[in-house]
Formats: sequence, C-alpha cells, structure tokens
Amino acid sequence: MDANDTTPSENVAVAQPTAQDPDRKPTRAQAPFDDEDGDADLILRSSDKVDFYVHKLILKKASALFQGMFQDASSEQSVHADASHQTSSLPVVDNIDESSSTLDSILRICYPVDEVKQTSLDKVAEVLRVALKLQMQKATTNMKKELLTYVPTDPLSVYAKACILNLEYEASQAAEEWRKQYNRQKQNHCNPCRSVFQMGPCGGCCSCFSFPKSVGGLTYREVMQQNTAGQFHRLIQFAESGTRTEFCFSPSRSTSSSDGGTPDSYAFTNFPNPDITIQSVDGVNFPTHTSVLIYASASEILKKKENSSIIQLDEDGRTLATLLQLCYPYADFEVTSGTCSISLIARVREAAEKYRMPAVVRAAEYLMSEQVYDHPLDVFFAASRHGWLQDAERAAALCSALTRDKIEGPGSYTKEMENVSAEVYYTLLKRWYDTNAAPGTPPVTVTNPSVGWNKKKKGRR
Repeated sequence: MDANDTTPSENVAVAQPTAQDPDRKPTRAQAPFDDEDGDADLILRSSDKVDFYVHKLILKKASALFQGMFQDASSEQSVHADASHQTSSLPVVDNIDESSSTLDSILRICYPVDEVKQTSLDKVAEVLRVALKLQMQKATTNMKKELLTYVPTDPLSVYAKACILNLEYEASQAAEEWRKQYNRQKQNHCNPCRSVFQMGPCGGCCSCFSFPKSVGGLTYREVMQQNTAGQFHRLIQFAESGTRTEFCFSPSRSTSSSDGGTPDSYAFTNFPNPDITIQSVDGVNFPTHTSVLIYASASEILKKKENSSIIQLDEDGRTLATLLQLCYPYADFEVTSGTCSISLIARVREAAEKYRMPAVVRAAEYLMSEQVYDHPLDVFFAASRHGWLQDAERAAALCSALTRDKIEGPGSYTKEMENVSAEVYYTLLKRWYDTNAAPGTPPVTVTNPSVGWNKKKKGRR
C-alpha cells in the first residue's frame, strides 16, 4: 500500500492530558478508527485518552499479544465494559502506555489503509518499540526497514536506538557505517601523523591528541544516555579495530553467577541452635540467629518476620551469604577483597544500606577501598551505578593514571560497564583526555595513592 505524506497528528485527534486535568473525558480518534461504519467491537484507549475503535479479528491477526489476550480468559481484566464513554458500550482496553500519535501509526500498518510516513528517526524508533512490545510482525518488519534508511545519515543515533531495542542486526549495520565515516574523519585530523589515538611522530605537539578528536569523543551522542557503557565501549572498539562482536549484549552473557560458588558452598556458620531462617530470592535458606541480627542492627530485616520463622528477602543467595558472614564476628571464615568480586561487594553494600546495617556498610566500604588501586575502572563504574560519589571520585582520580589502552582500548573492558549508562563512561574518558592530553605533558602518575586515604593493612580484622 502507498504511504501518504501526512503526519500522525494530522490523522488523529490528539489532546494531551495535563496535570491540571487528569480526568479529561476520552475523545474519538479520526478515520478510520472513529467507527464510522459502526462495526468495531473493541476500543483501544491511548495514554492521552483518545479512543480508537478497532476490530478484534484484525488485531488478533496482526499481534500475537492481542491474540493471547482475547483467547486467555485470565486477561479479561484488561478488557472491560466502557463506563465513561457516552455513546458506546464496547469493551475498552485502557491500560495502554502509548500516545494516540504512536497508536495511530502502528494501527495503520495493521489495517488495509494508507500508512503514515514517519518523519523522524525518533518516531520510527518509537513505533518500532511498540510493534515489538505488541508482537506485531508486519509492523516490526516495516519499521526495521525504515530504521535502516537513517543509517547513512545518522549511524550513531541508529546504533543507539537499535541497542536500546536489542536489535543486533540493525546495530551492526549502523556500526559498519560509523566505522567507515570515522575512518574518513580520522584521515583529516592530523598531518603528517594521521593519528587520533596516541602521541604520534609529531611528538604530541599537534592537536589531534584531544578528546573531541578521539574515538570516544567522536563516537558519543546524547541519545546514547540510554545505552550501557558496554554498548558504547563495543562501538568504540569496532570503529578503531574492526573486530567483530555482538553490540547489544555483554560478551559473556550467562545466567550463572559471575561471583562463583554454588548454594552448597554458601554455608556461613557452624554456630548451633539457629532460631530463624533467612531465605534468598533464589531459594537458598540461611539458618541464622536473631541475637546476631539484632547485634548487627538488622532491625529492618527482623521487621519482615511475620508468623513464619522464615524471612524472605529480595537479594540473591551469594549476596545474602556474604552479608550474613559479615554479621558474625567470630565465624570460621574470612571475607576479603580477594574472595569477593567488586560486583558482589557492591551488592552487599547496597543491601546493608537498604537494611540500615552500618557495621556491614563500613566493612563493604573497606573491601571496596582495597580494590580501587588494582581495579579503579571496576570500582568507578560500580560506585557510579549506586551513587557512591566519593568512591567514584577517588576511582576516577586513579583512572587518570591509567594508560590509554586501559581506559579506552581493548584492555579497558569490564563487565561493570553493563550496569551504567554510556554517559558515565563518556564523562570518564573526557576527564582522562583533559588530564593527559595537553601537548608535551606526560601522563599523570600517582606517586602516593594512599594520601588522603585510610588505607589499612589488607585482611579482615
């Protein structure tokens, strides 16, 4: 079918609700979703309260999600009789998060009517997101093709949108185009050294060794705020080296814990006569002592005890095992920075803050402080994720002493990048270049990293 040149707003009545008028009555969509023929059997109500009169048969054919909704009796709670519309008693689906503009665009792909030509990359990505959510095969295929038309002119934004939607093929196409464009830009940056990566034959006196002309500085776009630092890192590496990889996902996707250990190895004490059981979200039970939890100021945990002697918590077994280990001062085990990953330490610290356990918080802070000298990048990302600003600042300062390969090169990847936004990594890269890239200035070195720190002897007392 031919696409017309009108925008979605020209095809549908759009009246955005405001905070001052949250109870505004629904309005009726424009043709062909205004039920002019009187044969609609369902109303889809958009987030801005525009009613689309549609047909279940068409929606069932177009969307696997709607097909399941109409066939599953348990989903009837999402479809109910219209109590607010004056002129219809049709059932209404009113738990839709999408705007009338987006809903109009996607329904036109499903119906035998003229489609709406999308006028921006943002709009294409939004319609594609909804098509994926509603499991609409035709709409998804159409919008993927439309998304790829923006690759030649804006590959970085397409890459960002594709990664957000976990579209690996589209992300790879955008990455390929960006690598070509990046290499063309690189050739014009510096003569004769033609390098944006390092101090070249010019001895560092040229302006090429600066963040705006670095691979990270050239690659980042504001739209990447919704991407992970890992996705941004993989694009940087591909632009620089051309080494193939999965862009949307971590290189070590696995459902198993990266912290090591199995439930059998989580045993944390041999103390007799436990009087309470802590149960993790993954079903691991920890026989514990109420007196120990009281001593550890874990009153927030004890508040969760109801009639049962089992207290269920939201943390995984590995996290709870370490958390509880830190509550027993004389147990036959030792929690050190050598036995805990940074990710695990961060989870334990987060849980301890949540349950208001100051002694455990301090222990976790100490364990993290021991890691920061050997693994400043990991600590920086973990601290940034949780909003521990002081720790993030300390780690960032140490990162300034790293070589470029360890801050931006292939050797700089850490799995903690998958838990923070690309903007966090971008900011760190900018800081590194601002510190190290002054012409003729050698990289920063940390001669006494313990200054200003209470760096104690390693090991738990």
